Amino acid sequence: MEIYQFINVCLVVEHAAAAIYSHFMQLFPPEKDFWEDLFKDEKKHISFLIEAADHGQFEEMNPEDLGFSMRLLDRTRKFAEDISDRIKFNPVSLEDALKMALKLEETMVETFTNELIANLSAADDNFLEMFAEGKNHVDKIRNMMINKGFLKLS
Repeated sequence: MEIYQFINVCLVVEHAAAAIYSHFMQLFPPEKDFWEDLFKDEKKHISFLIEAADHGQFEEMNPEDLGFSMRLLDRTRKFAEDISDRIKFNPVSLEDALKMALKLEETMVETFTNELIANLSAADDNFLEMFAEGKNHVDKIRNMMINKGFLKLS
């Protein structure tokens, strides 16, 4: 697997996540700010990956060292696309939306993308702030679930 195949799958997942959060902004106006923050973070991830690729920052990465198979990446991509399709054609409650977002943010691609951004950002202060904003999506979603009574602390 070539590194840019992996980066392309990451971009597909990031685009799907941004589209999902954009849709949730419209479905849940009282929580618009919450979804908009996630949307903006995904857009920043997309920009970061494109800019890093344009500057050759992935050139020295060995895909075999990543611990991912194309099969796993494709499953993650399919999962994100399935969520996107589901919300277009079926009613979704706020609780369902939060559960979908949490599952999406816990996928291997999202986790790896955040780690990749952190590693590449260490050399560039412009990206450190962006990474700090985006790396806590899981915590943001869990906190919203707790605030809405959909998740209990154990």
